[in-house]
Amino acid sequence: MWRSDGKTTEKAQSYARTRIGVEARSAVWNIDDFSQLEPYKAITFPIKSSTVNEELMNLDLYLTGGQKFEGGASFQTHCFRSKIKMATIQLSLLDNAGGKTECVKGEVWPNAPENLHKQLSLMSQVTRNRLMAAKDVYLPNDVLSVLCECTFSTGVILEEIETVHYGDKDFIPEQPLANLADELSVLKKNLGSSFEEGFMSDVKLKTKTCSFPAHKFILSARSPVFKAMFSSDMRESMCDIVDIQDLEDDTVKRMLRFMYIADVDDLGWSSASDLYAAADKYEVLTLKEKCSSYLKANLRPSSACEALILADLHQDAGLKRFVQEFILKHTSEVMNSDEWKHMMETNPKLAAETMYLKFKE
Repeated sequence: MWRSDGKTTEKAQSYARTRIGVEARSAVWNIDDFSQLEPYKAITFPIKSSTVNEELMNLDLYLTGGQKFEGGASFQTHCFRSKIKMATIQLSLLDNAGGKTECVKGEVWPNAPENLHKQLSLMSQVTRNRLMAAKDVYLPNDVLSVLCECTFSTGVILEEIETVHYGDKDFIPEQPLANLADELSVLKKNLGSSFEEGFMSDVKLKTKTCSFPAHKFILSARSPVFKAMFSSDMRESMCDIVDIQDLEDDTVKRMLRFMYIADVDDLGWSSASDLYAAADKYEVLTLKEKCSSYLKANLRPSSACEALILADLHQDAGLKRFVQEFILKHTSEVMNSDEWKHMMETNPKLAAETMYLKFKE
């Protein structure tokens, strides 16, 4: 074939290579005098790189109080290296025989726009009371041992063309392959259509006034609560109807939309608070983190008490600490407000705890 300038074209087939940098770290965190730990006081464990002399992440442990149970264990991560694009973390309790029991796991994207504080909060089901009841197994000499297994990715570290074969007539694409962003955009659009149209739905989420068609495999993939519900002998798995009487229509619709296309639109303070509670109930952790980031970014003296009660109710030590620090910086505005007076009447323990932090300064 001849080009318009008189030169011939030649078919070519290229092979490219991309290498993504990943560092894996594993360490045992021994927490001494566990029975003496104070609620809401952070115990910090640094995770260092094996290749460079610097810290990759800090891991904080808090023992919470709150209204559900006493002494819940909450973990929070803080990434330090700006080059870290994504990190995974899995924490397991070690018993006196060396066996391990998975405690919590999650992933954090430090540079994601919604992750303003480059952190991840993980709430475990482990409590101080449960550990103390099994202290012969998990607390030899009053020491709690936590196995920390982490991976850190710094993104692409190598991109190169390995080989180029000319004159290969077998197959040369006429058009370049769609890039990943285009592929994801198409997938997102298709999933969005499935959500809006309810085509081939096999379950309905029923509120007090509305029913929302959905797909069990989508809900199960996004929520371990729904997965357990649909894979057990619970009533919902038999009749394909899930009653959600404690959530508003708008909240359920927003939660479903996120489950399908990982997107939330036009959040306000009230909708973010309601969606945060729903995400916590159904353990949609990425949605909970998005809502938490929104609440932190939009926190005001007039809404601080509401946010503090919300964080305490849902055992979110990271959000609770953030709100309490905000209140300490705006003491006069918050503690002279009607909202604070109301919280002192309805939740005196939480108000006293926050005031105590002020006097500890």
